[in-house]
Amino acid sequence: MGFGVQSPWAYRFVRYVVAERLPYYAYEVLSNRFRHDDKCEERLFRFYFRLANYCQPNAIVDLCHESRMFEEYVKAGCRKVRFVGNDDLKGRLAKGVFESMQHVMLRCDASSADICGKDALLGMMSESSVLIMEGIHKCGKAYGCWQEMVNDNRVGVSFDLYSCGVLFFDTQRHKQTFKVNII
Repeated sequence: MGFGVQSPWAYRFVRYVVAERLPYYAYEVLSNRFRHDDKCEERLFRFYFRLANYCQPNAIVDLCHESRMFEEYVKAGCRKVRFVGNDDLKGRLAKGVFESMQHVMLRCDASSADICGKDALLGMMSESSVLIMEGIHKCGKAYGCWQEMVNDNRVGVSFDLYSCGVLFFDTQRHKQTFKVNII
């Protein structure tokens, strides 16, 4: 059950956030509130819940299609979080007015990363921020976008979870990429 991970920090993240099998306090309530189309979708949203619970971000920016389900899962994991409107953020990025956002979780996909600009998105992330990119294996263009972001020198540890990717910006950690399935 070591997942092939040698780093103690990365192992704890994989073990207790990505691959946690124990039921959390909000799973039943959220499952009753939202009906999932398939098991993979439910696994992904439960991962978002665990990630928010682990990171305890101050703000969430959702550049993907805004989803009430995503918002509810994240708020169940971190009650203090506030959602930043993506229209406001896209406007700031388009004008080139962006500052480093502290302790932020940002969710995007390849098309929103291209629209906003990968360099602008990576430039606004602080070392305590987390970026989630959905659909990284959807097509060659999405995977290429993901690889560009992983190889950027502002990114520290990254996790390829097949259905999404997670980037951490703490460059004090040794730069590594881990491939693990969400359980």
